[in-house]
Amino acid sequence: MKRTLAALLILTIGAVFVWLNWPNDPPQISQAEIQNAWHDQVAAVARGQSTAIVLPDLNLPPATLDSLAEVADKVTELNLSGDQLASKLDQITRCSALKVLHLRAELGDRELQAIAQMPNLEVLDLPLALSVTDAGLDAIAEHPKLLLVRLRAPQVTDAGLKAFARMPKLRWLHLMEVPLTDAGLLVFQEMPRLESLYLDGDLATDEGLSNLVLARRDLHFHRDQVHIPSDPRKQDGHTD
Repeated sequence: MKRTLAALLILTIGAVFVWLNWPNDPPQISQAEIQNAWHDQVAAVARGQSTAIVLPDLNLPPATLDSLAEVADKVTELNLSGDQLASKLDQITRCSALKVLHLRAELGDRELQAIAQMPNLEVLDLPLALSVTDAGLDAIAEHPKLLLVRLRAPQVTDAGLKAFARMPKLRWLHLMEVPLTDAGLLVFQEMPRLESLYLDGDLATDEGLSNLVLARRDLHFHRDQVHIPSDPRKQDGHTD
């Protein structure tokens, strides 16, 4: 089980790195090519050759997701991108076996509340949760299986961060453009199961971050993709 989880996390981190570093102007792909790529992966799942649909570099039209119904009980991973995919979120939430969701589409509280009803999710990556507020986070606070959460959520406040402390299995957390302050950092000191915390674009002070890493010397912590100078893990030779 641990080996399987480790492999899943390595693949997740690799996918996130590729996604973050994808060119601003990717090669133009025709609608026919997009549809063919989608149908090929759906067909592979239907035949039992795969349980994943991974197309992060395509701007999928919303109607594409209608055919997810064919494999809703078989697909365990979705890695999708599309400007209007939120309008078809109901197709995604019908995937009862889904464990890993990378969804690059603008989302708000209503969408996150729907995602919270997916019982088997373990990895949730939403880099465009731009309209999610504290209320949306509260909806996923009691999720029984979430291990890794990655969000870009500039509307979330320090108060909303308390939702993460209520997630019973959360171990890896990556927050982008969440305007948390030193007061918000305190919640991470109350999360003994949390193993890794990445913050990008926060409003915390150097003093507040130093207090966090000194209070949680076991925590793998990065700010803006690097260790802070006072991080004891860095002093011990950790550079990852």
